[in-house]
Amino acid sequence: MPSLPSLLTSIVDDPVKAGYGEHGYEERVGRWEPPAVITPEVQEAAGRALAERRALYETKATTRQAIEWVVSLGLLTAGRASSAEDVRLKAGAYASLMTEYPAAVLNRDTLRRAADAFKFFPSYAEVAERLDAEARRLKREQTKLKKLAEGNKPPPPSRAEAAVRSAVKPMPGTKAEAKPERGPILTQPPSAEQLERWARGEA
Repeated sequence: MPSLPSLLTSIVDDPVKAGYGEHGYEERVGRWEPPAVITPEVQEAAGRALAERRALYETKATTRQAIEWVVSLGLLTAGRASSAEDVRLKAGAYASLMTEYPAAVLNRDTLRRAADAFKFFPSYAEVAERLDAEARRLKREQTKLKKLAEGNKPPPPSRAEAAVRSAVKPMPGTKAEAKPERGPILTQPPSAEQLERWARGEA
């Protein structure tokens, strides 16, 4: 899976908040928000990255891809797998259940994180838990790239603004009140002839 360009990496990463809590020094992942100003360069880069990765987001993993991932994990861990043959047997069983994951979940980066997390060859339940977390991470990344590609949008109106707009709109089925027509502007008193024409409804 292609890596994100450096322009996007720092923007897409979740913010980490560090401090002292109940259990001492802790690091917590904060809520991601798009930058207040999304530059055209960031917007364009996000659009390109989204297009490049869309197929990987939507394509399911193949059995071969899953087997290779599990075999590599078995070679990077120790313990429960007593031999390479045992790893291959487990990989075949695991792979039959792993093809529901996106292809982008099974790559070098996720393999490295799994190898760092597991000292011993994991059970399928442990692998599934790890891949579920990776799939959620991938979904968040896709959502972030979409927001960056859309660029800055005007904020929705507040409740007060919406109430004012609603109040000034005419009621459904009614027409705006017509302004009364103005008569002719007189510069001098009307003559008797003009009064007679107005009485007959003439201009």
